[in-house]
Amino acid sequence: AYVNKYIEPAMNFFYDPAGIIFGVIEAYAYAWAEWFLAVLLGGLGIEDPERPNIGVGQGAGIGVPPGPGPSVSGLIWPSNARRISGYRFTPPSHNGLDIGTPLGSPIWAIRAGTVTHVAHSSAGFGNRVEIAHTGGYWSRYAHLSQISVWKGKTIGQGQTLGLAGSTGNSSGPHLHIEIRYNGQYINPETSMK
Repeated sequence: AYVNKYIEPAMNFFYDPAGIIFGVIEAYAYAWAEWFLAVLLGGLGIEDPERPNIGVGQGAGIGVPPGPGPSVSGLIWPSNARRISGYRFTPPSHNGLDIGTPLGSPIWAIRAGTVTHVAHSSAGFGNRVEIAHTGGYWSRYAHLSQISVWKGKTIGQGQTLGLAGSTGNSSGPHLHIEIRYNGQYINPETSMK
């Protein structure tokens, strides 16, 4: 097992160093290009045709359009923006999903619950909200420009939590969302409708 894991890749490097190096560069370049395109298009308000807008319903707001109505399937999409960046759910390095969103667009709660943490920061996740939801779910919404809820507030599904931004460790407007189910991170992209 040691030979297959460490020795063979090292030997392959000596046989074809350019192939190994260019393969790594190509993989990272593709991911960065996809992420940049998602942030650029999301920031301009251009939607992904594969993920049409979900419309608006009876959510609560702070002078912004209301969120989507309740979902019978469980978790709803947190924004009208549907452009997924190159940073998808790849634990343990990236436990969430980055959605390219126009600056200032409303961000909605994916499920009813109680706000457990609110932070205003210029580092890391930036301005963020964390919620303990019904049914064993937990979620984090990061890089917000404004936050409209507070710790201890009970919120409904589709209620506006704040506005999309680019605070913290961010290179453009987007929403970073993480979801846990019974304490384990789950893939937001496949969990939300």
